[in-house]
This record gives sequence, C-alpha cells and structure tokens, in this order.
Amino acid sequence: MTSRFLLFFLFLLFCSDRSQRIARARDHIDHFNFREAEGELLPFQNKDDAEARFLLGVCALAKRDLIKSRNHFQVAVKSDSTYRDSVTEVYLRSIKKHILVKDYDRAEKLFADLVRIVPNPNLGDEIRYLGEIYYRERNYMYAIPILEGVLESETTKTKIWKVKRMLIECYNEEKFYNRALTLIEELIEDGLNGSLVIARGMAYYRIAEMFKNAGEFDSAEYYARATIENLMPKSLIDDSYFILAEISEDRGDTARAISFYKKVIRLNPYLKGPLVARARARIESLSQKGE
Repeated sequence: MTSRFLLFFLFLLFCSDRSQRIARARDHIDHFNFREAEGELLPFQNKDDAEARFLLGVCALAKRDLIKSRNHFQVAVKSDSTYRDSVTEVYLRSIKKHILVKDYDRAEKLFADLVRIVPNPNLGDEIRYLGEIYYRERNYMYAIPILEGVLESETTKTKIWKVKRMLIECYNEEKFYNRALTLIEELIEDGLNGSLVIARGMAYYRIAEMFKNAGEFDSAEYYARATIENLMPKSLIDDSYFILAEISEDRGDTARAISFYKKVIRLNPYLKGPLVARARARIESLSQKGE
C-alpha cells in the first residue's frame, strides 16, 4: 500500500513538474526567449510528448533549424493528430514572413516541410494569400501551382474571375500561352469582355510566333489569322500579316508573301517604322529574285 502511494505521489510530482515546465516554456516563447524555452523542455526532447515536442518545434523553427523543427513537429503530429492544424498555422506564419522579405527559397522549403509533416494540410483561405503574394512579387512559377489549386476549390464566381485573371498573367509571363488563352476564352464566355479581347489577341499572336519559330507553319498561320480576325490589339494586326508573309515565303509562295508584305505597309498610315522597312526590303528582295 505504501509503495503504491509512493508511486502515485511521484506520478503527481512528475505531472506537476511537467505542467510547470510547459507553462514556463510557453511564457518564454510568448516573449521570444526561445533558448530559455528549450531549456525548460529539455527533459522531453526525446519523448513522445505531443505538446512538448510541438513547443520544441516552434523553438527550432524560430532558430531557423529546419531539420530539428521538422523532426519535433513530426513526433507531435504522430503522437496527437489534433496538432495538425497548429503545426500548419506555425508554418504558414513563417512562410508568410519569408515571402514578405522576398526569401522565396526558404518559403518554398518551409512549404515542402509542412506537406511532409501534414499531408494535405488544411490551408483554407491562407493558400489564396500565398498565391497572391507570389503573384504580386512576380514570382510566377511559385504562384501558378498555388493559384491553380485555389481555382479548383473556389466556388464564388467573382473570386474565380480574380484568380483566373492572375493566372492569365502568370501563364503569359512564363510563356504558357495556350493555358492563358483557355482562361481568357472562359472569362469572355462569362461575359467579361473589355481588356480580355485585347488579351486574347495578344495570346493568339504569341502562340503564332511560338509555332512559327518552331517551324509549325500550319498552326502558326491559324493563330496569326485568329489575331487578325480578333481585330484587337490593332498594333498586332500588321505583325500578324508579317508572320503570314514569312510563312508564305518559307513555303516558296512568293506572290502570296509579297501580297502580305504589302498589307503590312498599307496598315501603317505614315508608312514608317522598322516593320515597314523590313516589309519593303523583303518585297524588293523577292521581286529581284523573280526577275
């Protein structure tokens, strides 16, 4: 009976000591005294104590030790799955901080660690925040997968339109013109015209250029004509005729090439500019060859 009482007393003493250490550690963390907090949690660094290991992870992350923080958080989540959201919140807070100071590499590493610790984390609206930050900082390759994920889960029409517009710019900057064109067409179908008609014409032209440079003349011709038929932007119509002229020239159709080069000249009211000069030079060269 005495030994049982002693064991019970020691158990209570341990619980009391643990609670006090945890409380002091939390207080130190609240005051950014991470070294002191780690000292309080030292007895738990190799134990499966979810709360203690979570706090140790917070300290390690604050000290920029990604490996140690990841190990502590993994134990915490494995020991108690209710810590998934807490770990996610800690990582997202750190990711935001690094994005704001433009430390994208570290933000990416943190995000990778988060997914390893908490597969399919509950990011909620935070994922939109991250995508927008990457987008506004012109870090398009990081923004694209995040914004695509937001687009798949979003249900509010106005928010969908906003995300699509951001993705269109991201795609264009990264030369994913076909993806941009798909979203532009979808927005136009939803009744959002305005600048999107111009954006569609620009996408057509970029795709035409891309195919022409790749030697895929049929596709290049299709998109060059689509640019012309789109009517906007007007500044690219003469460029599109120039592409058609070059394609005709590469195909050996001299008469057709000259006809398109003449259209380039007629579309420029002042008959000046580098494109006009190039068109005139090509007409002269082709005419001499035909003589």
